[in-house]
Amino acid sequence: MKQNKKKFLYQKIADFLIGDINQKKYKPNDVLPSEKKLAEKYQVNRSTIRQAIDILVEKDLVYRRQGSGTFVKENKLTYHLNEQSNFTQNLVEIGYLPCLKIISCKLMPPPLNIANILQINQNDLVFRIKTIRSAFFPTEEINDNDITPLCLSTSYFVEKKCPNLLSLVDQTNSIYSLLKNQYSISPYRTKNIVEVSLANREDNQYLNIRKNSPILISISLVKDSDESFFEYTVSRFSGEMVSFEISFPPGMGT
Repeated sequence: MKQNKKKFLYQKIADFLIGDINQKKYKPNDVLPSEKKLAEKYQVNRSTIRQAIDILVEKDLVYRRQGSGTFVKENKLTYHLNEQSNFTQNLVEIGYLPCLKIISCKLMPPPLNIANILQINQNDLVFRIKTIRSAFFPTEEINDNDITPLCLSTSYFVEKKCPNLLSLVDQTNSIYSLLKNQYSISPYRTKNIVEVSLANREDNQYLNIRKNSPILISISLVKDSDESFFEYTVSRFSGEMVSFEISFPPGMGT
């Protein structure tokens, strides 16, 4: 009986802590109170608190960092990979607001491999745009710590499909919305390659992640409604923050 009562107690404390996390009392990256403080709060011994936190770890809500404490995990965002993939729309649908930061943009002749992929001549021009895409919850006061970088992208756009893009791209949080509204382009993906890697120095810098953190790579080739290629993009996502969901056409067999 005593064992059952103790089991019920640590599960109940786990439920209290999960409720606090869901209600944003403890926000992502916050450290939970120490085992000692939680034990005093709930008037139990530390082993009961340790069991309650074990449940949160199993549910992937928190993680322990030796010598530092127990931290609330960021909720992973799901990026839907299909022909109509739109990262901005994905964020809005789950309650986040998007943020786009331009790192660099340049009008240039395409490298040979990019020209071949986009089926253009090397005499044509492309816009090479490097961006960081981030997200945050809408609140009354937003500071830099509330904005979470999710993805580092390098894109090549065919210049003749979207002239003067460089003068407009820093005025939007969604390049695809700009392409649709300004150039009547209806993008759809014809190919999407998924790879995994470890974070490099640039990932560490721009995505604010640790060395050798997991990276999800999406390599996409995009056409307009006239069946012409106009975009090639390599996006590097933080594997700790984002998961991919791949959709198949209805009725597709195995």
